[in-house]
Order: sequence, then structure tokens, then C-alpha cells
Amino acid sequence: MLKKLYLHHFRNYEEKRLDFFSRNIILCGANGIGKTNILEAIHYLGILRSFKNAPVREMVRSGSNAFTLMALFEDADGENKIHIEQQKNGERQCFINDVQEKRASAILQNFRSVIFAPEDRMLISGTAAVRRRFFDILISLEDSEYLRDLQQYKHALAQRNTLLKKNVNSRAVSAIFSSFEELIAFHGERIMQRRAYYAELIQNEVRKLSQNDNFSIQYHPDWRNCDLPQIRCSLEHNRLRDVQKGFTGEGIQLDDFDMFLDKFNMRSFASSGQTRIYSLYLKMAEFNLSCTGGRTPIALVDDVTGELDENNRNKFFKMLERAEQTFFTFTEKVDIFEDQQIISLV
Repeated sequence: MLKKLYLHHFRNYEEKRLDFFSRNIILCGANGIGKTNILEAIHYLGILRSFKNAPVREMVRSGSNAFTLMALFEDADGENKIHIEQQKNGERQCFINDVQEKRASAILQNFRSVIFAPEDRMLISGTAAVRRRFFDILISLEDSEYLRDLQQYKHALAQRNTLLKKNVNSRAVSAIFSSFEELIAFHGERIMQRRAYYAELIQNEVRKLSQNDNFSIQYHPDWRNCDLPQIRCSLEHNRLRDVQKGFTGEGIQLDDFDMFLDKFNMRSFASSGQTRIYSLYLKMAEFNLSCTGGRTPIALVDDVTGELDENNRNKFFKMLERAEQTFFTFTEKVDIFEDQQIISLV
């Protein structure tokens, strides 16, 4: 459970201290007062990213060069503190119990939350990048090796792209290309295997939640053949084309996950109601998956319950009973739980 939260120069907050003593926290206040910003700060403490995919410069309060987030939370091992100093230029320092931690994976392993927000609808109707980000974050939190593969892949890809832009053709440069392509192929193959596995996991969980076996997730890797030697050959074969473009035109950075309902691609054919409810099912599936292995995340609920029918509303609140702690945003004070703490933001 989150016990204390401190924000300094984060979004609209110059400085804010909050104490939490309940399992259910109700953040209430007028639109634009900063309720969602509190949830964004909590979520950032777990994945070092904005759930809105906002750049750091947008999260730093106007007129400032950095923001500070601190949290005190309690788990089975006692109380722990996370402290993050995030510079506008991208530099960051993270501390766990006042000890600096340079590995992002250490933060990911300490604090877990799942956000439910209106932006989730983009998982169905948005771009491939939105869906890739959803799966990359989900898998990274479940599998630390996946996070390392992703980091190594991105590093090798960036190095290859830098070399492509130099447009140098020599035997020595060809050998350097080959070394980067070997890494891209190796980590890319591993990433595709995990993406395919988790796509099926989430698909099956959504089917249970929706009670509809006609829902499916089809993972579409850019490399149709996931065999490492063929990926390596493809990169080498297309090297001249990529030199002309100045970037790598193939790879896992172009993958997509298509959602189908009754054999129709939901991105093109889903109604607004179907988009809303199935995006919620995807996030509920993420929550259920994160509850395995004796772990229980904090749930952050930002204005997603108002449009739910009674059946799905009951299903959603039933799922939230598994959360160690839940944060809600409302424009007015509400009385939902026997054990709740109302925090009015002004």
C-alpha cells in the first residue's frame, strides 16, 4: 500500500504532500484541478514513464527544469521509499531507500500499479505504436529478460542507423554492420517469441472476461519468418536499401497486434461501445496477469466507470477487490466503500 506521496514541480503542482491511510482512495475535485496528475505520478513511480506517453518536458512544471517524486509504500517486507529526480533534459536519478539505483529494472521490480484511463481506448482504435507500447511494458514488468532484450535491440538498432546515415561502403564497415545485425537478429527473435506468447495469454484472458471466444489478438511481426538466420540474411540483403533511406526499414519496431471481434478488425469496424468495453477488458487482463505469483498491484482508476453497464461495472469492481489499494478520480464526493478516504483537491 502507498502510504505517502510527495510531488515537486510535477505537472500543475509546485509542491504537494499526500498521506494515505485507506485501501480505497477517492480523489475528488473539479475538472482540470490535477486529479489525473496524481495518478500519473503514482504510475510513473513504477515504470518511469507517463501512461499518457507524454515526454518528460510536458511533466515538468512550467518554469522549472526538473520534477521530484517521492513515495513511501508498505509491503510484506516492511516500508520502502522510492525517490526520483527527473531532469527536463532526460537525465534521471533514482533512489530506493536512499540508495541510488542506476538500473531501471530495479524500480520496475519494486512498485507495481495498473492504470485504467480513457486513453486506453487507443489500444483498439489507435496506432500500432500504442499497442506495441502496451505489450512491451506489460511483458517487461513480467519478464526482466525481455526488458534486457528490448534495451539491447534498441541500442544495436540505433548503432546500425547511425552507420547507415554515414553511407560508407567498405569491407571494414561491412563487418561492423554484420556485428550489429547479429545482435538485432538475436534479440529480435527473442522479443518476437515473447510477444507472441503474451498476445495469446492476453487474448485468452479477454475471452474469459467477455465470455466471447470470437475475440482474438493476431500478432503481426514485421519479420514474417522468426528464424534467426533468415532475419540476419534479410538485414544484410536490404542493407543498400536502408543506406539510401538512412534508417532500418524492418524489424520489431514495426510489429502490430490486431484485435478481431467476429473476424472483423476492431480498429476499423468496432463501435464506440465495443471499443470502450474491450479496451477495458485488455486492461483488466493486464491486471489479472499482474496478480500472479503472489503479487498484487495498486489499481488507478481515472474516470472509466461512468459509462459501464451494470454487468460490466460489477465485474470491474469485483476485479478491483483483489487490489491491495485502489485510487479513484471523481468530480464530486462519493460514498462507495465502507473503507474509503476522500481527498478533496482544490
